[in-house]
Amino acid sequence: MLRRHIASEQAFWIAEAGLNDALYNMRISSSWQPPASALDYGGGTYSVQKVDIGSAIELRSTGTYDNVSRSVKGALLRIPKPFEN
Repeated sequence: MLRRHIASEQAFWIAEAGLNDALYNMRISSSWQPPASALDYGGGTYSVQKVDIGSAIELRSTGTYDNVSRSVKGALLRIPKPFEN
């Protein structure tokens, strides 16, 4: 029971790291696309999905550690630049 709880916590923090990585990459390039396969991180893996929902972009990161997965979501709102048509 304790081992599963620890794995769940690790998976959550790995998912958080994946979301932060995606947000960082989106700030650098709005055309960034998530990698096709999971990335290694902290003894586990994470994968990110990007969904365009009109005026926003939703990012969902799933972290996996010791066969336990947790997911977190974030969204970016598109704000037009001034004087841009």
